[in-house]
Amino acid sequence: MSLAAKNKATTIKTSQKDDAKQKLSDATDGMKDKTDLLVSTIKELLDLQPACVDTGMSYKERVAAREDEVKALKKALCIFDAYQKYGADGAGSKC
Repeated sequence: MSLAAKNKATTIKTSQKDDAKQKLSDATDGMKDKTDLLVSTIKELLDLQPACVDTGMSYKERVAAREDEVKALKKALCIFDAYQKYGADGAGSKC
């Protein structure tokens, strides 16, 4: 009777150990996948940084360039609106 109880306990403990090993293996694989994703994302960010941050322009130069771009876009919008209202000749346009 004692031997049967010990064998049953051994079976249960072995099953628990196998479950724990499987969970550990799954978690390790998941962590490896997430780590690989993180590493590739960081590499991509480092590749993009020069284009986005290190433009070689000062803050004032960037502001001036942005203002010029906004003015050009507003003028283009005015031209499109005038074309829509007055046609191709643009009579009456104030752009």
